Order: sequence, then structure tokens, then C-alpha cells
Amino acid sequence: MPYRGMRVREYSADDVVDIYKVRAFMEGMAANIAAKNITAEELVGFRTLAIQVEEHLAPEDLANTVN
Repeated sequence: MPYRGMRVREYSADDVVDIYKVRAFMEGMAANIAAKNITAEELVGFRTLAIQVEEHLAPEDLANTVN
């Protein structure tokens, strides 16, 4: 390694597909565990947040966030 600098790892298309498969599996497992352990109070909080997000999904709201 000349100059002992940083190296950027190159990934093939197959590597990227594999990475996303692993990530999807792990996120699914995490969601499953979270769903089994969520409290009623936390669920209400998430529902409230989901409603707030939906209220701000209008195109004009999204346009304002870009600036």
C-alpha cells in the first residue's frame, strides 16, 4: 500500500444484493422483536407520529423541506 492511505472497497452487484438481503433479514428480525415487546403506551406514541408524518406528506410540504 503506497503512502499507507485509505482504500475504498469495491463491491460487485452480487455483493450489493447480498448486503441488502442480510440487511432486510436483520431489520425484519428487529421489527419482529420490537413488535413482541412494544407497550401500549409506545404503540400510541408511534401511531401519533405516523399521523403527524402523513399530515406532512403533501407535495407542498415536501417542496418546503428541500430548501
